[in-house]
Amino acid sequence: MAAWPPPAAPEPSPDDGFQSLRARLTGAQTRAAGDLAGQLVFRILPGGTCELWRGSGEHVKDVAELSVASVLAAAAEDAERTGYAPSVLLVDQALVPALRRALCNTPTTASALPAGRAHNDAVLFSPSQPARRVEVPRGAAVKIIGLQNAADLNGRGAKIQRFDPKAGRYRVQLDGDGDRCARVRPANLLQLIEVIHVTSGAFGRIRDKAVNGEGKAPGERDGYLVNGGPPIFGATDIKSFWACEDTCVPVGTCVRVEYSDPAWDAQNQALVERVDLGKRLYIVRGGADAERKVEVAFGAVRV
Repeated sequence: MAAWPPPAAPEPSPDDGFQSLRARLTGAQTRAAGDLAGQLVFRILPGGTCELWRGSGEHVKDVAELSVASVLAAAAEDAERTGYAPSVLLVDQALVPALRRALCNTPTTASALPAGRAHNDAVLFSPSQPARRVEVPRGAAVKIIGLQNAADLNGRGAKIQRFDPKAGRYRVQLDGDGDRCARVRPANLLQLIEVIHVTSGAFGRIRDKAVNGEGKAPGERDGYLVNGGPPIFGATDIKSFWACEDTCVPVGTCVRVEYSDPAWDAQNQALVERVDLGKRLYIVRGGADAERKVEVAFGAVRV
């Protein structure tokens, strides 16, 4: 007996000029559900260009513009190169409806990149024009650590108010304590910033400094305790250890270079100007005149 009602006929592909791109996607294999390599993330940069990344953290290519045609072309090119059709294209919300129509009858769909993620990614991966003075920006969230004379403040959260270059200290306003402020050296502040785990592509927020193990065991690695979660989508309260060499901080972050060099200032402070995820290098600027630029490995900086 024939089924009733009869199954609906497949939705015809719209005659929109994208037939050849759809065919290239349809002919590729599909990835397993949840495979992060199947997420293609289009991150918009200032000026309208964008970068294409996988959800697993791999940079794929730069894209000249963000349009239905350019996104489809990039997805089709990736499918031909890898043999697998992307499972989801993460793009700006404004592009989602048109992309979903263009992707009908293919194994690929389009979803909106959350606004918070889009903003953080732009800060993380795009070039910037930081201030010429090397300092943690006003309003940045920090945690006070390692104080000897005012140990009761250790672990307290605070916000940066300003930097006093003569005293070499930051004035910070303590969280949840009215107008109470403290003056703290850079070495006693930990920035609480969004970071990316280079190997897995996960995003998280630094919550503490840590070492992978106890004591001074061989092979011990400095790093951070990070509240992390699935790449791209949100964060959880689960803390995990991320070694410094696997942790990428955003462009514009004030860092300390972990080797002695008379060309740097007394605090070895520098600003991250560019990130090379493939080589795990920062291009940082600092020194007494705040102009010296060098390449520094991820593991050679502390936040």
